[in-house]
Amino acid sequence: MARRTFIILLSLLSFFPAYAQDISSLLEELDECIKNKEDYRYERLHRIDSLRCRIGMKEDTNYELYNELFQSFSHFQADSALHYLDLMSQLDVVKKDPSKEKVIQLNRAEQFAIMGAYNYARDIVESIDRSDMSQENLTRYFHICRTIYGWVSAYQSNVPELSKKMALKAHQYRDSIMLYEQDEISREVVHADYLIAEGQPEAAKKIMLNYQAKATSDYLAYTYYNLAQACKALKDKDNQMRYLIKTAIEDLKRGVTEYAALPDLVQLLMDRGDTKHAYDYMLCSMNDANYCNAQLRSLEMSQIYPIIEKEHNQHEAEEKTAYRWFSCGLAGLAILLAIASLYLRKEAKILSRTKKQLAETNEQLAEANNQLEEANSQLEDANQQLEDANKNLEDANKNLETANTLLGKDNQSLLETNTNLHQMDKVKEEYIALFLSKCRKYITSLESYRKSLLRLAKNNLHTELLKTLKDDSLVEIEEERFYKDFDEAFLEIHPNFVERFNALLNDDSRIVLKKNELLNAELRIFALIRLGITDTNQIAEFLNYSMPTIYNYRSRIRNKSKYSKEEFEEKVMEL
Repeated sequence: MARRTFIILLSLLSFFPAYAQDISSLLEELDECIKNKEDYRYERLHRIDSLRCRIGMKEDTNYELYNELFQSFSHFQADSALHYLDLMSQLDVVKKDPSKEKVIQLNRAEQFAIMGAYNYARDIVESIDRSDMSQENLTRYFHICRTIYGWVSAYQSNVPELSKKMALKAHQYRDSIMLYEQDEISREVVHADYLIAEGQPEAAKKIMLNYQAKATSDYLAYTYYNLAQACKALKDKDNQMRYLIKTAIEDLKRGVTEYAALPDLVQLLMDRGDTKHAYDYMLCSMNDANYCNAQLRSLEMSQIYPIIEKEHNQHEAEEKTAYRWFSCGLAGLAILLAIASLYLRKEAKILSRTKKQLAETNEQLAEANNQLEEANSQLEDANQQLEDANKNLEDANKNLETANTLLGKDNQSLLETNTNLHQMDKVKEEYIALFLSKCRKYITSLESYRKSLLRLAKNNLHTELLKTLKDDSLVEIEEERFYKDFDEAFLEIHPNFVERFNALLNDDSRIVLKKNELLNAELRIFALIRLGITDTNQIAEFLNYSMPTIYNYRSRIRNKSKYSKEEFEEKVMEL
């Protein structure tokens, strides 16, 4: 009996490190996916650009192309997805086919839900006549209704009665999906979701484990997420985290920016005290939610952001303190070891020298008489050497006078160099003062604008306040002023940038600036690259452009250059 108990305990001890290692390796894979997120996003945008290039080639294929573009932007950029739905609704083939118009309305409702406009989404689905819908469109209708009411329930969690009512409606649509869905894997994914809502997580987990190997890449994320939800209901937090990580990896590799797994994982990591990963994943989720305009995900992250940031900062401070103490301890130990080593080496040298001196003393005493006799002879030689040394000293004084003359010339050259350095420092100080002045002007302008809005609000001039808020002329003026300041400052540092940049392009593709124009949009993008800002997202934020616009500008200019993509940007950095 004791032997059996020992074997069981040994097996458990060997299992836990292996399982922890599995979680650790999955987190490393997720970190790598987040690191390469821009590459996945670029691949998706590249596919989108390929579809856009085909628009208008054949009028009868525009509907399919718009639909593919909508699918590509869904759960990626809600605004762009709605744009292509609007284009689809204007086609003659849609106006002649009410069933296509209903599908467009359903897709529009889903995008409104992603953007947080739940009332609009509910109004649309509740206004659609289902009587003449095909089975495929009816199944799509049930899927979207289940999603919308599920999100409304989560969004209204602070109103329990309304949240429960919406959750019940979402559950009813799960029933309908299972009746009409023809795709086996899709039906079983919803079936597992249904069983979890019914309080049968073990049965849901069994179904998803059976279909895990069969699921295609499109359904693998849903399969993993259902497994995570089942493990959550079973209080199995280790497996819940494992499947949430796998879901997040699939989401990021597909290039989507609206997802639920990574935000759920943030909360789980916080509960475990892993503030480092929780903070990094929270920032990733917030950036993607803002990129997609997914209001529910943004709200989820904004609610826990202050807590995570506080714990993350506290954790970093504790780590820094511990590191300082550890460094001090190591330094102290190193000093003690160095002192001890020097002391022992010194004592060893003294002992060795003493032994050697004792051995040599007898020999020295025997030779002392011979050395004394030779001393007189050496003294005579020394007098002669002294006379020679005096002569050499006179020569050395002459050489020293010559060296002093040359040194005076070197000092003059050094003085001129110091003067030039002082002038360069003065120029830097002037540029710093200039940008501080510009920043101060922007702050003063914003403060004046704030005070004017405050004055309207205090005087209850709501109409004037609303009119002022809608007027974006101030932003446009400040943005133009910002561009002008940037252009002037950059060209002060790199006055020949435009000419040298045009030299990198083909002769027929050189950029010609308009009258009174210092730089244009393309030149500003590559001016930022010359300053070391190469990240497309940072450039887009700096110039207030969208990511696709930046990609288009960069690709168009690279195509006009005399060099390959890598060589071109290296040449820009050398301008």
